[in-house]
Amino acid sequence: MSYFKKIIIGTVHSFSSIIVVRILTILTSVIVARFLGPASLGILSIFQNIHGIFGTLTQTTISTGTTKFVAEYKAKNKDKLSDFLSTILISVLFMSVSISIIYFLMSDYIANNIYGEPLIALLIKLSSITLLVGSLTSFQNSILQGMQKIKKIAIIGAVNSTFTLILTYFFVLKMSIVGVIIASIICALVMFFIYTPILYKELRSDTIHIKKYFHIEYFKQILNYSFPLFIGGLILRPARLYGQTALALSQSFVEVGYFRIAFGLYSMFSYLPAAISIPLLPLISEININEDNKHTRIYSQILRIVIISILPVCVLSILFSKQIIIFIYGKEYIEATVVTQVLLLSAFLGSISSVIENLFLGSGNTWQIFYINVYMAITFVVSSYFLVPMYGVTGLGFAWFLVDLTLLPIFIYFAQKNSYLDVHYLYSPLALSFMFLGLAFAIDTYISNNKLMISFFCICVLILFEFIITTNDEKKMLHRAFISVMRKIK
Repeated sequence: MSYFKKIIIGTVHSFSSIIVVRILTILTSVIVARFLGPASLGILSIFQNIHGIFGTLTQTTISTGTTKFVAEYKAKNKDKLSDFLSTILISVLFMSVSISIIYFLMSDYIANNIYGEPLIALLIKLSSITLLVGSLTSFQNSILQGMQKIKKIAIIGAVNSTFTLILTYFFVLKMSIVGVIIASIICALVMFFIYTPILYKELRSDTIHIKKYFHIEYFKQILNYSFPLFIGGLILRPARLYGQTALALSQSFVEVGYFRIAFGLYSMFSYLPAAISIPLLPLISEININEDNKHTRIYSQILRIVIISILPVCVLSILFSKQIIIFIYGKEYIEATVVTQVLLLSAFLGSISSVIENLFLGSGNTWQIFYINVYMAITFVVSSYFLVPMYGVTGLGFAWFLVDLTLLPIFIYFAQKNSYLDVHYLYSPLALSFMFLGLAFAIDTYISNNKLMISFFCICVLILFEFIITTNDEKKMLHRAFISVMRKIK
């Protein structure tokens, strides 16, 4: 099976799950937003950003490395996998327990001395257990991803979102904001007990056994790969928290609640890059082992398809962002309209960058990701420092936009320099993107009469242009991949 077809089939599995997950996540966020209101939603958003900082330290960095090396060892030296996984498991346990304790002990200081909101301390203390359970679940997921068990990951993701929706509804109804945390704790435990037997069966079928041994050479290997990601996350996450903290302290938690709504819609548009990245990261490792000169074209074609796929959705959402917010969250969040439009534009740029980032991760160039994270942190903090006091929640949205706008050329430059991409493949889809995104803003700002008809015409013209710029080879590859997917489904 070709690499492109593998990516398409893996993406279909993960994309199907992500569609279900996104729908259920939206329903969950609607329940939370409508029951809590803007102020409590702002407090929850601040807490989740704090939790995300500590979660990054326990999960993201090692999990990414685990996926990469599991894919590599499975392709070329499967005998080493048992010792490698044993070492990583011990490392994950030690780190997650240590950070969970620190997280719990710092709760009162963070809540009272920084935000002046005691409720945040209670939320942190309750959620400290999820750092440990979440890190183990993330470790299990990264192994399955490295083994390219994408369909199983997709199904588990859909089950998790279903549980989250049901539990959140009942607990928020009874316990308000604390109910959100209780629901997340129960879901984390359920997911751990779902992943464990599935992973055990997969490892056993490949005669891989996790033992209670620690091998320093494998620890050094994962440390060399993950350390730049660890430090980068340690810098970038607090920088992003600074933006919402500045908004809460200079404006109010209500403004943070508006931003949370806008950022939720921003996150929705990571659906296709997120779906692609699940099969893409392990496949990049496999491609780099087996192919010497084909990867540049493969990666460039993937990125073109991502741009072409998400552009119509982004344009349509910018045109009708106000109506989307009112329909989903209610009129009390209508003040989030402008910042939502800004973040949707930012989401389009960020989606392209996230796919390129996976090229670096799969190829092991984590130090370049570190430097980019440092740049993002500095740019975001400086932008937030000036824009948030002046423009409130809209200023915070523009800070995100400035980061993504300046980051994309940097990613493309480094990708071209490392021969991951041929930038000439991207000229036509990027030019089309900026033209129609600008047109969407102009229509929403200046046109009130016949807006629906004009917007429909705009989308039709966009799709026609996308069909024209898609090459015959890309159309043939997509057609072959679609046929193979249909056969696989049957």
